[in-house]
Amino acid sequence: MNDTRGERLRSGPGPRAQRGNALLAAILFNTVLLSLTAAMLLVSTAESRAVFDRGSHQTAFFLAESGIEASTYEISQSVDPDGDGIGNRVRAAVGGSYFATAVEELDGTWTITSVGSAGSADVQLRAVIGFDKTTTFPISAMAIVGDFDKYKLKIKKHADLLIDGGNTSALALSNKQLYDKTLKEVLKAIENGRISEDSFLGHPPTTIFDGSKKDDPVQVDLPIHHQPDYSDSLQDLGEVYNQIVARVNEILPTAVELPPDGGKVKGKNSYSSLEGQPQNADSVYTLSRWRLQEGDVVSGQGTLIINDEIRLDHGAILNWDGNVIIMADDKKKAELDVHSGTVNVTGNIIVLGEGREKAELKIKHDSSVSVEGSLLVGTAFEGHKGKKAKVSVDDDGKLSVDGVFTVTGSKAHLNFKHESQLSVEGMLQILAVEGAGHEDLKLHFDGDATIRKNDKRIQDGVGALLDLGLDLNVPEIEEKMVTESVSVRAWHEI
Repeated sequence: MNDTRGERLRSGPGPRAQRGNALLAAILFNTVLLSLTAAMLLVSTAESRAVFDRGSHQTAFFLAESGIEASTYEISQSVDPDGDGIGNRVRAAVGGSYFATAVEELDGTWTITSVGSAGSADVQLRAVIGFDKTTTFPISAMAIVGDFDKYKLKIKKHADLLIDGGNTSALALSNKQLYDKTLKEVLKAIENGRISEDSFLGHPPTTIFDGSKKDDPVQVDLPIHHQPDYSDSLQDLGEVYNQIVARVNEILPTAVELPPDGGKVKGKNSYSSLEGQPQNADSVYTLSRWRLQEGDVVSGQGTLIINDEIRLDHGAILNWDGNVIIMADDKKKAELDVHSGTVNVTGNIIVLGEGREKAELKIKHDSSVSVEGSLLVGTAFEGHKGKKAKVSVDDDGKLSVDGVFTVTGSKAHLNFKHESQLSVEGMLQILAVEGAGHEDLKLHFDGDATIRKNDKRIQDGVGALLDLGLDLNVPEIEEKMVTESVSVRAWHEI
């Protein structure tokens, strides 16, 4: 009996005790599992809330941006569709709303405050916008506007070409036929290795495909664009031309006529200086068929009106601050002819062919013309009357324009020859206004040419044109050649 009891004791706990231990372990395990699940649920909820908050903040930010854009549109267009004041906008949008208010400051700028709301998030943005004077031509490095009946673009083997539109087109053309011909010539020049795709920079790039060679098709991305829409005022640019011609003719009788101090040289009057003449920004001088000889250095300011032509010989220098206006009549062309000389102008160089005569800028070997402001070469707009508006730069000749370079008329010919140098920081703009005859454009590149769009320089060039309009009392310059663009002066989140 004792043996049986001892044997039972050695055998350990019975089935009932084992069931109790298992139940305790299960309870402990479930407790731990529930705690982990609760913790994970809390973390997941917090993360979801954070994601939701980030999403709401982002949505509110975009809505606030939309409010600034809507307000800017009203201000730039001078419209108030809701009748709550220009620049004030309230809108409910998908996922939230925005509320924008605008205040015009004393300096002409506008301060816009916009609040975007989404969910529990509010984002407040503030922007200061202003207006800059700019050209009415399509903003790009180079713009060709109008319907030329004849068009020839040549990119020759010595051309080192860069046309950089930055955040806009490298080249914008209003006429579809000219656009197609341009693409054809550019692709041909790329295929022949005369230039590369990097010769044209800008935005957005357009994919251009040439399948004329079935065995070797060409596909390139180029920022060259057909832009048929442009300011209607450009079609009235003939009024600007006519008004400038008329005002110059009115001013001539009251201008200070400079007597030649060097006699005549090959039929042209020789002027070696402006010593003894009153010089200020309002001074107006006039002379005819002017020739600067070797070693002559003439500096001055104001408005200088030259009938027929001006020629600079080897080593001659003209430095001018203001307007240099060279104008033809019915019998003699308007011509700036630089033979191994130097012209530096801060302001405007205006070469106008009146009536049946042409306007021409010729930069010969080892010569330099530099303009900070505006260079305008133009002729009459009636096709059966107007002659060429011509710009030619020979080998080792240099033309530099920091501003706006405009060639306009019924016939425009630009020829940049082998080893010539062209530099435009701002914009090159070419215009033909349809007349009674045929419009003709020739554009030849065979030297170094850099045309880079520069907004600040465009504004400077437009500013020079506006000064010309004030000096000559030609309001049509501002009405037809100038427009306003909106610029953001400051922008931040409050």
